[in-house]
Amino acid sequence: MGFTTAANASPSAGYIGAGYTNNPHGVWCAQHNISYWFHTSGSDHHQPAEDGSFGPETKQAIKNFQEEMGLPQDGVLGPQTGNALMAHGDPAYTGSDMPYRAGGGTSTSYCYTYLPTTW
Repeated sequence: MGFTTAANASPSAGYIGAGYTNNPHGVWCAQHNISYWFHTSGSDHHQPAEDGSFGPETKQAIKNFQEEMGLPQDGVLGPQTGNALMAHGDPAYTGSDMPYRAGGGTSTSYCYTYLPTTW
C-alpha cells in the first residue's frame, strides 16, 4: 500500500535565507543536503559547514546549488529549491531514492518537516 505526500510544504517549514526566521534544523538540513549533493555529484563547489547557522557561506552554497539545478540564484531556500534538495539530497534525511524514482523525497523524512517544498 502506498501513501501520498502533502499538497504543500509542512506548515512549520519556512523559507531559509537572510531576513527570514531560520530554524536551525532547517538550516542544517539545507547545509547537509547541499554538501551531500556537491560530494556525490562531483561538484567542485565548497561544501558549507553543517552547523545549523545561516550566514554568508550557507547563502553562497544555496546559490551554487541553485545554479547547478538551473534555478534562480537568489540564495533563498524556498519551495523550488526545497523540492530539488528533497529530490537530490541525502536519502537518509530526505527519503529520496533518486534517480530511481521521479518526484523526490517523502513526507515522513526528517528534512521534510524543515525544508519548504510544493508537495
